[in-house]
Amino acid sequence: MSFTRDDIIYLLRRLSTLAKADGVTLEVAFYGGSCLLLAYDYQDRQLTKDIDAIIRPVEVAKALTQKIGLEEDLPDDWLDTGVRQFLSPVGDTYVSKLPELKSFPNLKISFPTADYLIAMKLRSSVRARFGYEGDLTDLRFLARKTGLRTVDEAQAILDRFFDDEVVPLRAAEALKEVFDENSKKTR
Repeated sequence: MSFTRDDIIYLLRRLSTLAKADGVTLEVAFYGGSCLLLAYDYQDRQLTKDIDAIIRPVEVAKALTQKIGLEEDLPDDWLDTGVRQFLSPVGDTYVSKLPELKSFPNLKISFPTADYLIAMKLRSSVRARFGYEGDLTDLRFLARKTGLRTVDEAQAILDRFFDDEVVPLRAAEALKEVFDENSKKTR
């Protein structure tokens, strides 16, 4: 199953409605492809295979997302909280100012900063999965969007969020492709 930006917004609207009915406000932190679709205007990426998010309070969120999953006939893992393994205790996030997301009164929606997302994508890019290159593609996009110029700059970003980690070779090679493209454009 895959989700478009509109699909995610529809599901958020439903989640907000259910949260309001329960009298709760949920904190929703997006990561991964869903974050890129919603917050970073990633035009080339039209779909995400899952919605990487952490929602609190956890037990309330779990009940409400299960209800939505049943209503919409979604797979059990449509909301992927496995992103936790890539989070940093010093990660930077910001609350969404996107008008369409501010219209959900019972949701406080946040996203990682671009640098934090780069660090997370560097960490997750180490594992190739059945030809899936999404993390590397996302990393290339973020490098272009932020003006990242060298692997050393990428290492400095990684160091801010994750001690004692090195930019994986696969990620360094993907970044060098972007840097080569950029140097050709400036000639």
